[in-house]
Amino acid sequence: MRNPGGSELVMKSVLVLMMAGVFWLTQSVGTALAQGTTQTDSVSRGFQRRTFVDDNGAEHRYVIFVPHDYRPGSRPPVILSLNGHGENGDDGIRQITGNFGVPVWESREFFPFLAVAPQCQTNGSWASGSLDAKWAMQILDEVIREFQADEDRIYLTGVSAGGSAAWDFASAFPMKFAAVIPLCGSGGGDLTRITESRIAIWNFYNGKDEKELVESNRRIREELIGLGCSPIFTEYPVGGHDCWSRGYRTAALYEWLSEQRRSNNIKAALFTPASTSHLLSNWKQSGGGSWSAHENGDLVGRGKTVNDVGLLVADVASDSMELHGDVWLTSSGCRVALLQREADEHPAWISIMSADHGTGGFSDSDGKYLSRLSPAAQRSLRQEAWNDVRIRVAEDRLTVHLNGWKGLDVALSTLDVASGKSQYRCAFATPDNDSEIRWRLVRVRTPSKVQEPLVGSSN
Repeated sequence: MRNPGGSELVMKSVLVLMMAGVFWLTQSVGTALAQGTTQTDSVSRGFQRRTFVDDNGAEHRYVIFVPHDYRPGSRPPVILSLNGHGENGDDGIRQITGNFGVPVWESREFFPFLAVAPQCQTNGSWASGSLDAKWAMQILDEVIREFQADEDRIYLTGVSAGGSAAWDFASAFPMKFAAVIPLCGSGGGDLTRITESRIAIWNFYNGKDEKELVESNRRIREELIGLGCSPIFTEYPVGGHDCWSRGYRTAALYEWLSEQRRSNNIKAALFTPASTSHLLSNWKQSGGGSWSAHENGDLVGRGKTVNDVGLLVADVASDSMELHGDVWLTSSGCRVALLQREADEHPAWISIMSADHGTGGFSDSDGKYLSRLSPAAQRSLRQEAWNDVRIRVAEDRLTVHLNGWKGLDVALSTLDVASGKSQYRCAFATPDNDSEIRWRLVRVRTPSKVQEPLVGSSN
């Protein structure tokens, strides 16, 4: 017999299960906080509740996570996490139960970072110069001292109001952090100071979040690139404010983060933005097809036939270079040539295409694939959308990152080249059919005199 209230009962049951799941997760994190794990060296691992006493004797609760493979003297990397406004309070736990703490808890057995999560006061603010900001930095320094953390690998992240604060902290303490990961924040802090500090940046937000926030993030990216920075910005094509559930579960984020060192970043040269007019005036066009500037400033390459691909060849050759830019990916995919000479008639090829249209990779001049794109990097590619492409040649290796994911890492010795260091040029290629390829926000970096580190406080 049909139950007239069946649908309503099912919906109620689903809601009860969802609430139970949230309760279970919160309780599980809470239990982990209470219990932790202790090994033979008497150091507790996992989540731990702590109390910080400020200069006036007031107590402030916070949470740390100690990696399960931590050993005294191992100098672990550290992540400082700043909560959003909705997690403000004084309970000392709410700041980790809704965003950053959840993926850490999910991967707690192998999460490699020491994490520090202070909690902003109920009516407080992370604004630079505020008491909450002061206490957060003091808590961070206290944890660094206790665990003898690696001060070359101090990282910063924050969600919503905490994401906005992450930008402010990065410019207020430019020599403290090796990398910053803001999520769905706005503002941007002092972008010139951030660029000069060489801090690495990976920012996340939803493209259909509030209009002002989206426009702010897009503006920040363009300004940073114009200043010589090359940040990674992930804009999810969805609405709502929650980008952290996907962002903090991005495996490539932690691989990228593990590679960031303060001492290495500060030595790096800035990028040189290459406008479309510069590319058309200074890079050499060869072969078929045509290159032009779109009215919005994009670089447009139009193809002709499969046997008559047009190239736009870089004006500088080097044994060490980086080329970053956004490409609008269509069903035709895109190709970038790697030439050993300006007039090289037999270049190697980097092929980039979505998984629905084939398997990209790195091939020699005969079309033989020497390495395929990693499946994870290829899955990150979005068709009929802008994709972040990063090509690096250094120490006779080619690496390609797509939307932050490592797609290729191959020795150039696999090519049939003359002995000794080879000088390479990158070249954009037109499609091998009557269609278009579009590039924007192109920037390049080649070895140059390194600027002096930013003068300022180390903390």
